[in-house]
Amino acid sequence: ITTQIASTTSSSTNTPAIPAPFSSHWPSFKQHMTELYINLFKNYPKINFEIKTQEWFQEHIKIRKTIENFIKREKLTEFYWTESQKLSPNFQIIPQNTKNEIDNNQQSSWTVEMDYELIKLINDYLVFDDISSMINGLMLMKNEDIQIYKWLEIFQRKEIVSRMLLLCFLSQQTILFLCHISSIERKNCQSWKLISQIKDFIPTIYKKNYLENILVETKSVDVSRPVVTLSRNIVSTSDYADGRIVDYRDTCFGQTFDQLSKLSVGNFRTNEPLYKVQFVGEGATDLGGPYRDSLTTICDELQSSILPLFIPTPNNRASVGENRDRWMPNPSARDDIHFEMFRFIGNMIGSSIRNNDSLHLALPSLVWKQIVGETVDISDLEAIDQSMVVSLKALKEIKEKQKLTAQEFSEIIFEVFSTKSSDGKDVELKENGFSTDLTLDTIDEWCDLVLKYRLNEINEQIKYIIEGISESIPIE
Repeated sequence: ITTQIASTTSSSTNTPAIPAPFSSHWPSFKQHMTELYINLFKNYPKINFEIKTQEWFQEHIKIRKTIENFIKREKLTEFYWTESQKLSPNFQIIPQNTKNEIDNNQQSSWTVEMDYELIKLINDYLVFDDISSMINGLMLMKNEDIQIYKWLEIFQRKEIVSRMLLLCFLSQQTILFLCHISSIERKNCQSWKLISQIKDFIPTIYKKNYLENILVETKSVDVSRPVVTLSRNIVSTSDYADGRIVDYRDTCFGQTFDQLSKLSVGNFRTNEPLYKVQFVGEGATDLGGPYRDSLTTICDELQSSILPLFIPTPNNRASVGENRDRWMPNPSARDDIHFEMFRFIGNMIGSSIRNNDSLHLALPSLVWKQIVGETVDISDLEAIDQSMVVSLKALKEIKEKQKLTAQEFSEIIFEVFSTKSSDGKDVELKENGFSTDLTLDTIDEWCDLVLKYRLNEINEQIKYIIEGISESIPIE
């Protein structure tokens, strides 16, 4: 970008026109680019910022249109062919006279399932973003090796290579596109939705490189690792067995929280273990082993009854459905100290990503999807509480198939507008819900309110986890 700015002069006077469908995005885009590149522009005072930013915005729109066409399986834009030549000389292997054929046929002939299989192949063979080696390896692959990837055997090798290059090109452009989206917009704007739709078609190597670049650029330097003193013999195995909550200060998690939660953000942005450990009464020197032991103990404590932060999912407690081994934030853990602990858990998750440590937290999709900004739905509720989803579907079926009359329903079903939270507490779904009977006519309303509550009951806890993660891995 610095080179691009330096090569730009103020002689250009024609302001590029902004297409009408995108004009509403221009103000926020301009503000974002101003904030992002303000330091660079200080060094180039002759730059016509208005014109230069609009040029970037035009490119942003072209990338967006290409991504949209890919998702919709529509004809690709000329922008793809122009920019793809810059990506790699390998794009020259596609003859000019076959480009229209690819535009017209490839998007319709490649299904989503086929692209998923191709992504698997790319993930297996694309190393260090070396596209040339990947293509050479593909051309030399035996037919039986190709057949491992379902659907791909029906294509000629040049067709697979063409599609492979397209996915690699889209991946690089998507990352550039991502950098142009204001963090303020990300939750709601259409551009962010496009990123969510295309992310599964981006090979792992591009995601990994993007993350690693962020970790390097935001790494703290000259930060000393604190020494944490832990006593791991206060809580006995009988405390786990009896299922009783203990004073959090008696746990390794609580001791670590007390000693580290007030650290500056810089301490959580080092690409090395977060702290050194000294176990009371133990002579071990922390060369890595005691630190990993402490993480294991902390995860065991969090996923137990001795701390009030996490609870087993309803499926876990009832031994039914999926995720029988999973734990989720406790919706009743709502005190200020609990929220601070959830933020600290986020700090530890972010730190573990930075230094490639494993935190053995068995969390369901309902948690992880919200952490990464994905939308949760009834399938995520079923993954933690199958019985509830079965009940919701059964009620809807009664109404849709008219299995009962209103009178019969009122004689059989004795429900009010309340539900059970994941920790088994009664929750009112609307005002005066405890005194409002469920009727045949209000089944849809009741089911919608139950689903809405259950999908959002741990939003506050997850919000603090995200805040903690962002202190280690900036999300802005």
